[in-house]
Amino acid sequence: MAVLLITHDLNMVRKIASTVQIMHRGRIVEQGPTETVMNSPRDPYTIKLLESVPKGEAGAKEERPVMLEVRDLKCHFPIKAGFLKRTVGTIKAVDGVDLTVREGTTYGIVGESGSGKTTLGMCILRLTGCRGDIVYQGRDLLACSNREMRPLRKELQVVFQDPFSSLSPRLTIEQIIAEGLQVHGIGGSRAERRKIVEETLVEVGLDPAMADRYPHEFSGGQRQRIAIGRAVALRPKLVVLDEPTSALDMTVQAQIIALLKRLQESHRMTYLFISHDLRTVRALADEIAVMQNGRIVEAGPARQLFTSPQHPYTKTLFAAAFDLTVAG
Repeated sequence: MAVLLITHDLNMVRKIASTVQIMHRGRIVEQGPTETVMNSPRDPYTIKLLESVPKGEAGAKEERPVMLEVRDLKCHFPIKAGFLKRTVGTIKAVDGVDLTVREGTTYGIVGESGSGKTTLGMCILRLTGCRGDIVYQGRDLLACSNREMRPLRKELQVVFQDPFSSLSPRLTIEQIIAEGLQVHGIGGSRAERRKIVEETLVEVGLDPAMADRYPHEFSGGQRQRIAIGRAVALRPKLVVLDEPTSALDMTVQAQIIALLKRLQESHRMTYLFISHDLRTVRALADEIAVMQNGRIVEAGPARQLFTSPQHPYTKTLFAAAFDLTVAG
């Protein structure tokens, strides 16, 4: 059987494809055996594409105060079957998770699809029911009522995976970014909020004149910048990034990673970075937790985990991402 593989995942192409064609603006700019194209690219766009693959690791940061502590967090979903919809089992999406996140750092959550990464992020934001302890700056979020949570929403923001479905097609970019400002009483008038919107667009690398356009007029990378801007405009302290680069090609991924680093340095924000892209996580994260079947099987400083993973699942996961041989 012949396979036509269409993807922006260059690591997958390198592993699977025998020949490759590189497309740019509707044209094939380079083609040939995968090994030849990947190791000796000739077209400027191919070179740029390969150089955009996430490299390096986050720089070491000094010891910082704890912002978030999660203890024995559980999120179980009942499995119902039969005419009477009786509970016949339980899906343990998050099953006794502990983690500690420090101010101004990036905490990476990695694991395969279905491991519970996104559910964990939604639990921490109180967007999914759960039990356990979620202590944010000394305050137990699970003990807060919906009314008590409302002012905290400004400090706890999220950027979702899909930039095409996370923005309302009925609202202009100004309305999308200004909605949170209005809810939380930031900016006394529409003119003041418009100014904040324009400043935010500049900060995320977009033209402020784009504020009156609608999401369908933008590329995927631009939409993700808008989604990041919507979160950053509120000056949050903790941002959950749920696979924010997975729907983007390599060149745009590199731009978004650079943007996230710059915004973190400027505003001292804390990131909970959820991803299955280990190369991206290595470039951003200070600490990492590896999830499997709803549990954290290994956690610690990013450099330590990438250098000498201990758990068999972590070794297998890293070997698949970095073409390593699993010892033992």
